[in-house]
Amino acid sequence: MIKLFKNFLRLQHNFLPIPLFIYKNLFKIKLFHKLFYKYFTLCFDTDYNYKRQHTTGFNHNYWMSKRALYWHYTHEHHNRFTHIFEDIFKNHNYLFKDKIILDFMCGLAPYWKNKTFLDLILFESNPHICKILKKKFPNDKIINKPWELLMVDNIHIDTIFMSGGCLIYLSEEETNNFFKATRFVKNFIFIREGTDKNDFTSEYSSQNYWNCERKLKKYNVNYNNSKIYSSNKNYEKILDYLIFTSS
Repeated sequence: MIKLFKNFLRLQHNFLPIPLFIYKNLFKIKLFHKLFYKYFTLCFDTDYNYKRQHTTGFNHNYWMSKRALYWHYTHEHHNRFTHIFEDIFKNHNYLFKDKIILDFMCGLAPYWKNKTFLDLILFESNPHICKILKKKFPNDKIINKPWELLMVDNIHIDTIFMSGGCLIYLSEEETNNFFKATRFVKNFIFIREGTDKNDFTSEYSSQNYWNCERKLKKYNVNYNNSKIYSSNKNYEKILDYLIFTSS
């Protein structure tokens, strides 16, 4: 019976999905977020994995599509890492104040909705998301390009921020290229993005977790004058956060 109901919901999401302007409001209220989260999980699995030949790895077509907005709207108001961000913002405010901050692969940029006084560059590859960002952040710079073109425009960046899944789909070569391209940037903030152990690939999702401190040591020209802060409260493989600062 449960399987039949799930299959019905898959068909509904495939052929008669809830309109996005309605769906996004289901997750504004915390109680509704909890009630509908299992439905979101099924929708995401239907769009991302279901009946695909390979059910792990990076589904580029999905993340560049309008359907990806179902994922982003689900996490816009009750992001699971907001509490970590707020602690960093409070205790390391010098990384934000009077700085040009680049949010790498920002999605709907949920961390910045109440911080319009900051100087932001929002970097996002999905064109549908960028249309929304331009309305939400009219005074900030929105860059809609593949990540490989991050530094092509030679824009000045003081702090690079990334959270929960920006580097996990990149190969080691691509990740090394990212750190080479950003070698002159003085500050980095990683939230649930890397490990303090050896690089590893999740056996469940084929996602890559890199030791970002080692890569910064190898490629960043400011490493010898830097300070590094990190947290791993639950002693997991993935760090809660890693902060690299040489301001």
